[in-house]
Amino acid sequence: MFIGLILIGIAIYFVFRSTQNTNYTGFSHPTNTTSQSLKILNERYARGKIDESDYHKMKSVLSE
Repeated sequence: MFIGLILIGIAIYFVFRSTQNTNYTGFSHPTNTTSQSLKILNERYARGKIDESDYHKMKSVLSE
């Protein structure tokens, strides 16, 4: 009986843990992933890793 309760507790723990997304703060508000993505995109463009047309295409996708 006691082992069954422990197994149920472990199962509940893993279900709860797997449903938590790392992109969320403790208040369940998503972090601003769009601004982070734009920052990375701007850095890649500034370093010359992508050209201007790719930059504008990716930026328009992120802005949607």
